[in-house]
This record gives sequence, structure tokens and C-alpha cells, in this order.
Amino acid sequence: MQVLKVRCRKVLLLIVVKSISVGFQINTSFKSFAYSFELWYSSLKQIEGHFGSGVATYFKYFRWMFIMNFLISIVALLFVVFPQLLFENFTTLTAISKNIWFNWEVKRSTNNDTFKINDLFTAEGYFTDTILFYGHYTNGTIKLISTQEYSMPYAYFFTTVCVYIASFIVLSLRMAKSYRKSFIETQDGLKNNFAHKIFCGWDYSVATEKAANLKVSALFHELKELLSESLETVQNTSCLQQFYTKVIQTICNIIIIFLLGGTGCVLWLLLKENTIPMNKSSANVGIIIAIVINIIMWLFPIAFSFIVHYEDYKHPRAALYITLLRTFLLKIVLVGTFLGFWLKHSTKQKCWETAIGQHIFRLILFDFFFSVVLASFVNAVCYLIYKNVWKGIGTPTFDIARYTLQLLYNQTLFWVGFYFSPLLAVVVVLKLWVSWYIYRTCTLKFCEPYSKSWKAAQTQTLFLILSFLSLLLVIITLGYIVVDVEASKCGPLRNYSFMYELILKGIFQLEQHNVFWKVLMYVTKPGAVALILLAMCVAVYYLRAKTLAQKEL
Repeated sequence: MQVLKVRCRKVLLLIVVKSISVGFQINTSFKSFAYSFELWYSSLKQIEGHFGSGVATYFKYFRWMFIMNFLISIVALLFVVFPQLLFENFTTLTAISKNIWFNWEVKRSTNNDTFKINDLFTAEGYFTDTILFYGHYTNGTIKLISTQEYSMPYAYFFTTVCVYIASFIVLSLRMAKSYRKSFIETQDGLKNNFAHKIFCGWDYSVATEKAANLKVSALFHELKELLSESLETVQNTSCLQQFYTKVIQTICNIIIIFLLGGTGCVLWLLLKENTIPMNKSSANVGIIIAIVINIIMWLFPIAFSFIVHYEDYKHPRAALYITLLRTFLLKIVLVGTFLGFWLKHSTKQKCWETAIGQHIFRLILFDFFFSVVLASFVNAVCYLIYKNVWKGIGTPTFDIARYTLQLLYNQTLFWVGFYFSPLLAVVVVLKLWVSWYIYRTCTLKFCEPYSKSWKAAQTQTLFLILSFLSLLLVIITLGYIVVDVEASKCGPLRNYSFMYELILKGIFQLEQHNVFWKVLMYVTKPGAVALILLAMCVAVYYLRAKTLAQKEL
């Protein structure tokens, strides 16, 4: 009897273990099945297996930007573009029976310009008065069903505002999460990294030989990265060598400052030529400006990567961060000079909002030709020369700093131009979709991994921080435009002298003698905003210092 009980217990235990095992296998299989539907999942695994976490971090950042822009494009189409198309092409008539709520009467387009091929590159001519740009949108309302009305001014303004606020919140939360994971949770160091990677790093849901080989390659690169960081030693350098390194770094920084300042001056002069009525059309000058800006954005990061090699940084991550920062400053100079010029000369344009949208469209379009098509073509040519002609040229390497700032530059242009061109979201989504496959093919076919492995766990956090700063600067600039720049007599807000009057006069029905109006105008002045931001920075610093002090106790 006792033996029978023991056998029954063993059988029950075996059944429980098998059920747990089957449940675990079902769970892992379900996760693997879900991951198979993840956007570009196999491509990311392939890139990570060949190039390690550094390059894979860029492509994950790229995918996240694409998804965010795709969602923004859907919102813009639903709440701004489609209602405008309804307003242009249909008018509601009185109901003719109980079963018919309304009828539609087709209208003809009022755009009398003929389409030309060069309009695709200039965004002028035929496209000036289309749904692509701000000036085309109506300031009327659309009566859909019975007494239901859809106000285009309110829809346009609040849709764009909600998109900026939602992007800011999502980016802030993602940046905070990445910062906590990369810096706060790992500030005391991670223990038993090698044991975790060796004994717990394998993915048991891998079912094919190709996927297994990629996983082995990815684990190999991760172990190389961990070993590279763990074996780093502090090199004892002489005082003379340290002094020489500091002098070289100072000289390089001075050169960078002069390059950035000269770039801003040259761009301002080129933009000034666009406001002078000469025999050249504004479209031709706009193309010249777009080409010059994109040449600068293409060549200067290469120069920055070349300069940083002579500054003798001990770790490739430090060189990457320095190059990222310099290229980020270059982007701020270019976009800031561009916006500053147009805001200063906004009164000289009949519809300056549309003019800004056209310039942004040209910059994004030519950025695709230079940073995606031309750069990939150059990499392919260099690879073919290396394979067939001259080994000394070397195979191209994936420059994370240059590609990241190109993506960030494209995203900043989109954030600037979205208010002036809602359909720009669709253009950017199409551009990113094509760019992904070009970059993936070029990277896997023509580029080689870095000769020195390094773990880029904190690199994605830096990408998100730079994106957050870009969006913050764009929101501040657009806030200044809404409050302090006079609106032109076109677009959905043509009935208001300033854009903010849509909220105060249109919704709250406030007048200038109102006390709340005066307080709001005082708070939104640049000096008051600067004091608020300064107070927030001081509060953050105080809380951080307080946290560190409590931790030491």
C-alpha cells in the first residue's frame, strides 16, 4: 500500500512537471509567434547578429520613429486632411426624405495652376494651393449631418497642438524609462554578467538553423562587448602627453565653433537672396538653399568623425558622444537660422506659413537624395573598389553618429513643418519606409562591424535625450510663433491677427482689457518663460542632490 502511494505521488509529480513544461513551451511559442509579427523583427535580429548592439540600437531607434510618425500621419489624415477634402468637393443640401439625411453636390477644384515635373521638387506652382500646405485650408465649417458642424480652424489648430503634446509626453516617458534602465538601475554595476549571458542568454524558441546562427552571432558580439569593457585598463600617460591631448582637443573645438558660426552666416545670406525680387524665381533659390543645407548636413558629420580621431579619446563611446553633440549643434544652427530668418521677414510674404512649409518639404526631399540615396551609393562604390581594385581604401563602417543625426535632423524638420503642412507626416512616413530597406541592404551588404567591440547600452538613451531636446526647442519656437508672430491672411486662422486669439477670443471670449488676458500675456513673455524653465532646472537639481544625499545615509 505504501509503495502504491509513492508511485502515485511520482506520477502526479511527473504530470505536474510535464504540464508546467508544456505551459512554458506554449508560452514561449506564443511569444515567438507574436514577435514574428513585430515590424522588421527579423531584419533587426540579422543586423544585431552581424554588427552587435551598437548598430542595432540605431535601427531600433529608427523603427520607433517610424511607428510614431505613422500614428501621427493617421491622426492628421482623419482630423485635418479628410475634412478639408470633404469641404472642397462636397456641399450638404437639405434632406429630401426621412431615409436620406443629406445629399452631396460635387464642386470643381479652384486650383488653376498646371502641374509640372519640377513642382515635385520645389513644392511650388501647382502644389502651393493644395492640401499639402497651411494656406490652402479653409477657415469655414463643414455641416455634415443636420446641425452637426465641424470647424476647420479649431480642428487644424487643436489637432496639431495635441500631436505635439502627445509626442512630447511619449518621448518624455520613453526617455525617463531608458535613463532609469541605463543609468540609475546600473549605477552600482551589474553582477554575474558573463554567467547570465552564457547560461541564460539562449532563446529556446529558436526553431530554424538560420535563426540559431544569428542568435549565436549575437551572443558572441555581446560577450565581446562585455569583455572589451571589463578588460579596459587606465593607461598611465605623462603630463606632457595629457597636455598635448588637451591642446589638440581645444584646437578642434575652436575649429568646430568657427565652422558652425560660418555655416549660420552663409545660410542667412542665402536666405536673404530669396527675399530679393530678381530674375531668378524663388523656387530656384529654394532648391539652391535645400541643396546647400543638405550638402552641409552630409559633409560636416564626416568631417566631425575625421576630426575626432585626432583628439585621442580612450573609448569609442566617448568619441561617438562628442560627434553626436557636435552634429546636434550643427542641426540647431541650420534649423535655427532658417526659422529665425523667416520669422524676421514674415511680413514680406503673402502667406509665410505656406512658404515655410514649402522650404521644409524641399529640405526633407533633398535630405532623402543626399543622406539616403547618395550616401548608400558612395558606400556601394567604396565596397566595390575595395573588393576589385584597391584594398587600401577599406570597407565602409556604419557611422552611428552620422546616421543618427541624419534621422534626428529629418525628425526635427518634420516637427517644425507639421504645423505648416499636415500632409508632411505622410511624406515622412514614406521616406522612412524606403530609407529602412536601403539602409538595411547597404549595411548588410557593404558595411563591416567596428574593429573594437563596445556595448552601446546607454546609446539609445542619448538618442532619446537628443530627440527630446529637439522637440522641446521646436515646441518653444512654435509657441513663440503662436503668441508673438502676426498671422497672414491665409489658411484656417486668417480671421485672427495672432494664432493664440483662436483660443482666447474664439473659445473663452476674452478681450484685451480682461485681467486674465493681461496675466496670461505677462506669463507668456520670453523673460517669464525663461524664469519658469530656470526654476524647473533648479528644482530638478535640488531633488537629485537630495536623492544622492539620502542614498549616502
